[in-house]
Amino acid sequence: MKKNIEIINMLKRDGLYVQTISFENQTQEIKLSSVKQNGYALKFIKEQNFEICLEAVKTSALSFQFVKKECLDKEEYEIIYETAVKKNKLVKKFYSIKD
Repeated sequence: MKKNIEIINMLKRDGLYVQTISFENQTQEIKLSSVKQNGYALKFIKEQNFEICLEAVKTSALSFQFVKKECLDKEEYEIIYETAVKKNKLVKKFYSIKD
């Protein structure tokens, strides 16, 4: 338990620290802490879900590029896309949900 708290505290300072944590040890709390600090941490999260992806694009809209479409249903993917576009119009220029 103490180790988990230390990891969460580290992630709150540097979300990219998640890349040093094995995929099987990436809990929901670890994933959320990392993307809330740095949306680009999504790149290092293998098992994504709606909540994690949404938090990532809220933190950094361009982290949309790391959203794994296959981890989401169509409606969730569209919501994440629209959230990213609202935050940064460049997302629409570079990415399309029709892909």
